[in-house]
Amino acid sequence: MQSILVDDTEHCIFCSSNNVEEHHVFFGTSNRAVADKYHLTVPLCNKHHTGSAECPHKNRIIDLALKCWAQSIYELKIGDRNDFRRDFRKSYL
Repeated sequence: MQSILVDDTEHCIFCSSNNVEEHHVFFGTSNRAVADKYHLTVPLCNKHHTGSAECPHKNRIIDLALKCWAQSIYELKIGDRNDFRRDFRKSYL
């Protein structure tokens, strides 16, 4: 996994477990490919990826926090807000 969001892709960003899965911050059929293109992914253990109420797939607050963070990094490293809107069809900031 490559990520522009974190340097350590071997440990869950929430609990530091080393049994991680790749989470695409922008998921869904079309967004997953764009997230891959720009490496907008983070490592999550199974519990924090899909296995609990504290995972971005089930918790809207966590999902939006990750999306805001990823958009901020995108705007620092890749393009501006208009570019982000073109790629993801909306802004989270």
